[in-house]
Amino acid sequence: MHGAQAHEQRLAHTSSLFHLLATSQGAINPALPLKVPHPAPLLKHSLICTHTHVSHRLLALCFMRLTASAGHTMFPSLSISLVLLLLALLFCRPTSSEVIQVQIIHRHGARPPLRKNPTNTSDETRPISLYPDGVAQLQELGTYVRKTYINSASSIVDIAETPTGRDIIARTSNLYRTILSSRAFLDAVYPDEKLVPLVPLVFEEERNDWILRGYSLCPALDERFAEFRDSEEFKNKQKEKPEGQSETNDDFVIRIAKNFDDYKDDDAKASFFNVWAVYDRYLIIHNDGYGEEKWKEDSPELQGVDKLSDEELTRLRDLADWHETRKYDFGVHNIHIAGGLLRTIMGQARRMQKSGDKKPNHRIVEYSAHYPTLLTLLGSLREKNSDRNEFPADKIPGFGAAIIFELHSDDSDDSKGPVMKLKWWEGYSERNEDADVEFTPFAIGRQPCTEADEGCTFADMERLVALDDLGEKSFCEDCASSANVCKVSRTQETSEESEDAQAQCATGTKVASGVIGAVVGLIVGVLFALFYITLRARRKRNQMVIPEREFAAEGDFLG
Repeated sequence: MHGAQAHEQRLAHTSSLFHLLATSQGAINPALPLKVPHPAPLLKHSLICTHTHVSHRLLALCFMRLTASAGHTMFPSLSISLVLLLLALLFCRPTSSEVIQVQIIHRHGARPPLRKNPTNTSDETRPISLYPDGVAQLQELGTYVRKTYINSASSIVDIAETPTGRDIIARTSNLYRTILSSRAFLDAVYPDEKLVPLVPLVFEEERNDWILRGYSLCPALDERFAEFRDSEEFKNKQKEKPEGQSETNDDFVIRIAKNFDDYKDDDAKASFFNVWAVYDRYLIIHNDGYGEEKWKEDSPELQGVDKLSDEELTRLRDLADWHETRKYDFGVHNIHIAGGLLRTIMGQARRMQKSGDKKPNHRIVEYSAHYPTLLTLLGSLREKNSDRNEFPADKIPGFGAAIIFELHSDDSDDSKGPVMKLKWWEGYSERNEDADVEFTPFAIGRQPCTEADEGCTFADMERLVALDDLGEKSFCEDCASSANVCKVSRTQETSEESEDAQAQCATGTKVASGVIGAVVGLIVGVLFALFYITLRARRKRNQMVIPEREFAAEGDFLG
């Protein structure tokens, strides 16, 4: 039963309650028609009263509203006032669930084309700017966060208008496109330019960033996907010829890729393996450089290439979505590439829900990252779920796409503790200045967290993501990574093993020394005992001999 239907049924029961109580108290003639307030105003006020942030102190206000709506009823007695109070409790029942923290993981905004090695995720060129639309995309996201979580009735509890280290923190990969995207996002969250520098910004060296760019530090990912390319599923996709098309998918990608001068004589780049890079270039062409006037001058590889037909662009987008979602699918590589990020998110939430008001933690946490970050994060969340490639992991996240983790408090009597809810914004692919940021709730899809609107208790979330398996050691081993973080981890592990060995050796030495000491002590004791026994024996013999000599002497003397 949902929404208005539930309210209608509740009103029907209420009408019966009115009649029963009123007639039992003799307040009215039961033969007279009962005049019950129209459902519309009650429904309206009940929606106001059941808002997330209505406190018990506002219950009186709800009662006044309902009384005003029911002012034309025929119940002058005190009993009817009590009934209205019961109705207030029914319709204005406050919920104790409040948003206490949000964590936003988003893709950067639109930028010049990348040059990626299709067989090596760590090999790519790095643009040093965002297109104008790329900045606007993140500002739109920041505006949404401000309106939803700072300046609204559903604001995060105790969030401040002026940012402090306790309110918001930003984490970004150490690349221009994500740093600039983070700044654009924060500019909208806190429009006063003097406030943005107050937000702590955290980033790691690129060769050490296993939290946001773990996919670029994971050789095993490329190896597993190379194996997938040899699978029947991949080969069938290459050979597939959609209905009404004269080319296979492979031939189609090769043909349109060779429109670019630098791809014409490069079979590795003009191939189905490189479909994402081909799509990335055409996306920029079709969107006229996302507002950048000199986009062709800045990207000469795009010059002289015409736009595709709408049908061709749709086909290319579908193939790129298929290729990239399979590449970063947990079911293909079986590695928690975003395990470090998921562990960080859960750690922030744990500290928040445990701190209460005594030691408040960050209430807004931003992560400025990349589309593989989002796809691998979804993979780590869904892991063993057979539907892991369904929404929102069924396509490449657009520019500015984001996942939001909301942490809700729940202090109700039947509470199972804090609840986490997930929301998804698909971002921008095509240029659309009027598009509004709209988030859609989604579920992890693993029992018991299968309902998007209900979310997942924090306890269930911790159990499902198995935090103990998401540390640096697991990442380094599963990825066969030589990243600095793994070298440090291995050095520390070796050092710990060495310390353990030394400790064991020291312990063994102590034990051996103890045994030897005991044996030596035993031998000394035995020798001492023998010496003592021998000495006593001699003394006894001496005591027996001396008197004989004395007697002999005396005998001699007496004699």
